[in-house]
Amino acid sequence: MLGWQTGRRGVENIRQSVFEAIRSNGYALQWAPHELQDDEELVLIALQNCGRALRHASHRLRNIESVVKVAIQANGFAIEFASERLKADERFCLDVLRNSRHSPALQFVSSTLLRNKEFAIRAGMLNEHVLRYLSPDLQDDEEVVLSCVSINGNNLRWASNRLKASPKIVVQSVRKNWIALSWASPELQANKEVVMEALRISGYALRFASPSLRRDKDCTMAATAMFGWCLEYSDLRDDIDVIKSAISTAGTALCYASPRLKEDPEVVKAACRNNGSALCYASSYLQNQRDIIITAVAQSRQALEYAQGNWSDSMLLYNSISEQCRSYAAFDTFVTGLDCKVSAVAILFPLLISDSATAASLRITIKDYLGISETSISLKILNAAAKNLEIELYLH
Repeated sequence: MLGWQTGRRGVENIRQSVFEAIRSNGYALQWAPHELQDDEELVLIALQNCGRALRHASHRLRNIESVVKVAIQANGFAIEFASERLKADERFCLDVLRNSRHSPALQFVSSTLLRNKEFAIRAGMLNEHVLRYLSPDLQDDEEVVLSCVSINGNNLRWASNRLKASPKIVVQSVRKNWIALSWASPELQANKEVVMEALRISGYALRFASPSLRRDKDCTMAATAMFGWCLEYSDLRDDIDVIKSAISTAGTALCYASPRLKEDPEVVKAACRNNGSALCYASSYLQNQRDIIITAVAQSRQALEYAQGNWSDSMLLYNSISEQCRSYAAFDTFVTGLDCKVSAVAILFPLLISDSATAASLRITIKDYLGISETSISLKILNAAAKNLEIELYLH
């Protein structure tokens, strides 16, 4: 009797040890005794922690639907270790797919089901990865493929070559996901109607158009009107209409313009009005032109760093900016937005040493900005002016 009690106590100790192990790491189930791998309570604890621990559950438990679903919920790949009966059960597999839309679990479903057209269509409406794992015959079935690309256009990748050349299939695919154009046949990548369908979803689809359509003005304009940076994929970088379309939505798309258009003042100004940082991509000559710099800086103070020459210390630049920032509020915004305090004072010093009412207000602004007294800032500005604008030396 005592021996039996000792044995029973030993079994309970082992069970407790297994319980502690799988609670922190479900995969520890692999080291449990066989009889405990058939203990549904312990196995469920392990599966909640690690779905793939189903691999080490008993054959009996791998054939129980509720147990397998717990594993799959934790890890979709766990269906690989379900019993063959469950992997061939259409109702069970559809239920798994219904509750796991993005799961690649279908690759482990019975090959019999993967050859079943009715199952394929129903599964294709539930899961985004279905077409990849279907039999070649079903990947060439128009009805099956159409149902799959209607859920995820990128399923076109797994369609047969014949269907990748089908306008009906490809158009439906790109409407769901413009990237699907990358999987279309070369003939359809050169089909203007198909490409325009993709461009209605995203201008970046131009990337996957044929070379002939990347030279097509309609396609390029459709792309750049949506996203200026799509100019990267066009061969019409010397077309002024195309460039204007691109910079109207993204000024910095000027970087893809031809050297000739980067020297066009009208084009560069338009780009800088959209984004002052476009000054970075203008020709060196235009980066040193007063009206261009003013346009850029008015849109973005940071554009000043792309100006050529000593414009940050130029009274001419200040005078031009002051014409666009007549109010105290505008100057206040301009000053406090600059990262470089030295540049702020350098640009504004002509006004600060004047007798205007605006000057008095700005001296207070600069005083607060730099944390120094109004008298000190006036003296430093006057000193700087006398020392040929050596501003930085007198602000430290």
